[in-house]
Formats: sequence, structure tokens, C-alpha cells
Amino acid sequence: MVTNFEICYGCDKALAKSARQRVKPCLCAGCGGKRRGGADPLKAICNKLRKASKPLTKEELLIERAAWQSQNLRIDDEDRVIG
Repeated sequence: MVTNFEICYGCDKALAKSARQRVKPCLCAGCGGKRRGGADPLKAICNKLRKASKPLTKEELLIERAAWQSQNLRIDDEDRVIG
């Protein structure tokens, strides 16, 4: 059985040129996107939160630094944090 690996096995459209010889059936960008289910919803939420966030002010940074310093954490000889 001779198979043409230069066409999409999902929709039979010609695939883009490749620098390497194809040795197995491939999907085009349109069929591959359908198969993967589209965009990741978690990634969309993270991107939205990242865009909506604002940098901390100097006062907020000082408060946060004081909170970390007030914990009085010790480190043992093997660099493990002892609370």
C-alpha cells in the first residue's frame, strides 16, 4: 500500500513544504487545531489576570517584606528551612 504523506490525512489538503521527509501521516494546521480542542481555558484565565494586575506600591512592598522578616525562619546545615 503506497500512501502519500504530503497530504493531510484528516481533510486531504496538501501540506506545507517540509525540510525533512515525512515518514508518517500528518495533520494540517486546521485539522490539528480541531483535534486538540482549541485554546486552553486555564491559560486564558491566567492571561486575563496577568493583564489586570498592577505592580505593588512602595508601601505594599514594605508591608510584604516585614511579613516575611517577622517569621524568624532558621536554616539548618543542609539548607532546609526550620519554622
